[in-house]
Amino acid sequence: MSNFQNIITQSIGFIGLALAVLSFQSRRLKGILLFQTLANAAFIVHYVLLGAYTGAAINFLGAFRNIVFYNKEKSWASKKFWLYFFITVYIASGIASWENIYSLLPILGVIMTTMAYWVKDAAITRKLVLPGTIFWLVYSIAVFSIAGTITEILILVSVITSIVRYDIKKEPLPLPADLAEATPAVSDGIVNNTLAESGSAASVRIAAVTAAAPPLQVPVPVQASGSAKPEV
Repeated sequence: MSNFQNIITQSIGFIGLALAVLSFQSRRLKGILLFQTLANAAFIVHYVLLGAYTGAAINFLGAFRNIVFYNKEKSWASKKFWLYFFITVYIASGIASWENIYSLLPILGVIMTTMAYWVKDAAITRKLVLPGTIFWLVYSIAVFSIAGTITEILILVSVITSIVRYDIKKEPLPLPADLAEATPAVSDGIVNNTLAESGSAASVRIAAVTAAAPPLQVPVPVQASGSAKPEV
């Protein structure tokens, strides 16, 4: 490969890198999936030019998977069948495009990532994405993909950071807007809900004490039998 061809190949890889990083800036899942699909398309061309056909095949399947996930609100795309389908196809495509022992790495990586996107527990998702990213990083280094290596390093740093913040340090996740605006409920002297963003801790403590305290009993004087009524 000439220097000019190598520059073009790596430039396409960096376009994929930019699209992959940009995808995480989207607030909506569909925005993330859209940019991830475009990133897959760029990496397909990138790996084909490098002669790394396993990586190209895996990215092609990744783009197809993202399209299915993009339509997940539709009944045909919400079935768990797709999880087993993609895993089976990833294994078959890896065998069909097998080059050497390094071809096993992207297969394992994409299987781990696919499983991670199907579980509901975010902590498990992070733990599954971590080894998957490492597999892709080693593969990118082995096939001399500069853009792929940088991409996986950035993703690896992001995943490790999230594991440290949310799974090790147990840093609380931000409350959704609807919960943050809800009024704290008080029952049996205990504040059951999280404080609203506009509420104060002091007011909630006062509410809790008020709810826990018994109602004030005002003594009513009782007249002795046979006593005279007061004159008005």
